[in-house]
Parts: sequence; structure tokens; C-alpha cells
Amino acid sequence: MLDQFYIYLDITIKLVIGICAFLMVLRTTGKGQLSLMTPLDLIGNFVLGGIIGGVIYNKDITVFKFILVLIIWELIIIFVNLLRKHSTFLQHIIVGKVTPVIIDGKFQLEAFKEARLDINNFMTALQMKGVSLQEVHYAQVEANNQVSIIRKDENKTSAVLVRDGKVDEEALKVLDHDQAWLDQKLKEKGFKGNIESIFFAEWLEKKDPQGKIAQDLYVIQDKEKQKALDEKKKAEDND
Repeated sequence: MLDQFYIYLDITIKLVIGICAFLMVLRTTGKGQLSLMTPLDLIGNFVLGGIIGGVIYNKDITVFKFILVLIIWELIIIFVNLLRKHSTFLQHIIVGKVTPVIIDGKFQLEAFKEARLDINNFMTALQMKGVSLQEVHYAQVEANNQVSIIRKDENKTSAVLVRDGKVDEEALKVLDHDQAWLDQKLKEKGFKGNIESIFFAEWLEKKDPQGKIAQDLYVIQDKEKQKALDEKKKAEDND
């Protein structure tokens, strides 16, 4: 009887530790919704579930060993996430990238094929948004495979040009502009600092009923990052 009690106590402790591990992963990866998870997050959670499921009924694996394995796996996930945040190449491999598939009402067949998208799924996504292909002015498939659209009757164009200090070259191409144009717009906006310190920058063009076009660049700067960049530059100059 006492042996049975210790067996179930061991299982209970491991289950509690497993739940805490899952919560820790969700907190450290910053993911609150499944639809926003990256392939890495999904793989990490699947493996974590496998570790927990394979350990809780195994009496030969102690609680200490269980915690050690969970810590190792969590450190691997954190390390890979840090790498992909500092590498556009890894970001595209692990998370994916935004793919514009309709620009100015024109379907981008080559980009669609290159991204290996499925036309049936794409059309279903449009139908769920209540629009037909002919009504779309601009559409892009996000990294999480969600479809974002701008209808022709909305008379506006928007594009995220900078994310976490990295310029989106594809977004600039869609707008038919380059890095020099972005630098000029930032200057006109009164932005002072490094592009690396820009957390988020979005370009918006909107046409009113009279046909007048309003343009604006919305910029969010990470002041702490800019401060760190300034200190780094000052240290390099002193050397």
C-alpha cells in the first residue's frame, strides 16, 4: 500500500514539474496563442510533451534527472531563439518570411509558387474574410501562414519596413523603393539614431474620397537599444 502511495506521489510531482516547465516555455518564448507560434515553438512543445509523457511513468528516472533534462531542453530552445533573432537567415528558416502574393491587384504567381502555397487554402482564407480575389488590392501570407489583405475599396497601402532593427528588403521592393528612400523618410520624420534601434516602422499611404494621398511613416524606437549602441560606439572611438 505504501509502495503504491510513493509511486503516485512520484507521478504527481513529475506532472506538477511538467506543467511548470510548459508554463516556463510559454513565458520565455513570449507566445500566448497557438496561431502565433513558430515551427520551432511547436517542435519544442511536442518534444517537451514527449519528455514529460515518457518520464512520469518511468520509475527509473528520478525527479532530479527529469528536472535536468527539462532544463537542458529549455536552454536549447532559448539559445536557438536568440540565434534566430540576431540572424535574418535563421529567422527565415525557423519562422518563415512574409510573402506578398497580390500587389496593386496583380497576382504574383512566381512568388506564390516559390513559397509553395496552396491555391485552395489561399482562396478559403479570402472567402473567410468575405472577399474575392478580384476585390483584393494587396495580400500577403504572414510567417505564421495567416493571410493579410487590403481591399481595393480601402484605398490604402501599408507595409512594415523595419522589424526589431532589421530592414525588410522585400517590403521595400513591394513599394518600389530602396534603403536610401527609407533613410530619407526617417530623416524627414525627425528620427535620430541607428536603424538597428528601430523596434517597428510601418509605411502607410491612404487616399481620401477626393483623391488626395496621405503618407506617413510610423516609427517606434527602442531607446534602451539606442543607448547601448551609442555607448558601444563611444567605447570604440575611445579605443
